[in-house]
Amino acid sequence: MLRPTPRALVLALALLFAAASASAKPPFEVPASGGPEWNDTAIEWHSYDEGIGAIEETGRPALLVFKTDWCPHCIEYSRVFHDPRVVELAKRFVMIRVDRDDQDGVSAQYGKFGEYVPRTLFVRADGRVDWYHHGANTRYPYFLDERDPAELIALMESFPPMAPVAASPIAAPRD
Repeated sequence: MLRPTPRALVLALALLFAAASASAKPPFEVPASGGPEWNDTAIEWHSYDEGIGAIEETGRPALLVFKTDWCPHCIEYSRVFHDPRVVELAKRFVMIRVDRDDQDGVSAQYGKFGEYVPRTLFVRADGRVDWYHHGANTRYPYFLDERDPAELIALMESFPPMAPVAASPIAAPRD
């Protein structure tokens, strides 16, 4: 009787996993061509300098994504931005996309927990990064789920949409 070798079992499991992964569809529609990688037609992306100016001008917080063109995780993550819920939530933010290789100084400035990519940071309307607003990955907390938009959506929904309005002095009511 033939007994499968450990190597054959590993190969069979790898092929089974690859077949299952290949047939899995994202929970949202992405154009067959992949469309513009980061969904530039539906999301208003800014360069870093433009984005910082837009934060100051609009009082909106920002979603800051560091990526590279060669990173397979970045390419996969870009597809999450085709989800209609992400597109709608993006309107609450100044959306900033930075190529780490082209702007390594900017990447280093925001590299408190590493300069891995993709890296998604939430910037408050006052221009400061909210380091406590991150994903579930304990080793790479700003590396969000690259295949399922649920983690990004939850973070976007829970982030304060605008800068707090300063309280104006109000006279005490008269008796």
